[in-house]
Amino acid sequence: MTDCDLIADAVAEGRALTEGQRRHVTSCRACELLTADDAALASMVRADAATPDTDAMPAALRAAVEGASSPVRSFSAWRRAVRVMGPALAFAMAAIVWRPRADLAHRPMAWVVVGVAALASLVALGAWTSLSRGARGLGASVASRAAVLVAIVLGSLAALSSLHDAVEGSRVVEGSAAVTALAHCAFRGVTAAALVAVLVGPALRRTAVTAPTLTGALGGAVAGLAGALTLHVMCPVAGLAHALVGHGAPVVLGAVLGALVGRRFVAV
Repeated sequence: MTDCDLIADAVAEGRALTEGQRRHVTSCRACELLTADDAALASMVRADAATPDTDAMPAALRAAVEGASSPVRSFSAWRRAVRVMGPALAFAMAAIVWRPRADLAHRPMAWVVVGVAALASLVALGAWTSLSRGARGLGASVASRAAVLVAIVLGSLAALSSLHDAVEGSRVVEGSAAVTALAHCAFRGVTAAALVAVLVGPALRRTAVTAPTLTGALGGAVAGLAGALTLHVMCPVAGLAHALVGHGAPVVLGAVLGALVGRRFVAV
């Protein structure tokens, strides 16, 4: 083998050059370029392996790096979603015990169960989407989050409107009494959604690497679904307008308010 071949083998295997090989490098332009490129590459690798420049990081990420004292532990999207689904569903189910619908005794529970299942499925879908890491670790795609948000808003309104008079003997109110009942339901639903948002907020804080406004709207809509679900098992009033406005208000308002706070609260 020639000296050039021996030097190429030494560079490829990461071995130090002998004294004779170093003398050859000074007289051979090809070997000189080879060893210079290898030294530059080694310098780049050492720089990448060094401590990251925390001054160039966002404040929240810099604080996380400086305060990290344990290895990162994988956390499945479903386990994280349970933190959102648990309070949302538990709060709604507590309403059955606290103030059950008086008219449920007149009909089988089938349609009420259908409504609960539909709204709870939307809660699960929204919670999973908002907390999923995605294939690249940046969360679900922006298009997926937008699609789920639309599905939550339209799906909840469709479920509420189609099931509003499914229970025979539901109370029908008109005039000022209808306006009062609508306002009461909207207030109760929004209050329930706000309480659930406070409980599940820590699960969403600083989780959106991309599209934090959209993610915040998705989280707000999920909290709003808890309010709609609560009203579904509490309110005996029949009427399409009442269902769409009074029971749909928590979902729509939750999405709007979630979008407003998403940029500051949900963004990494």
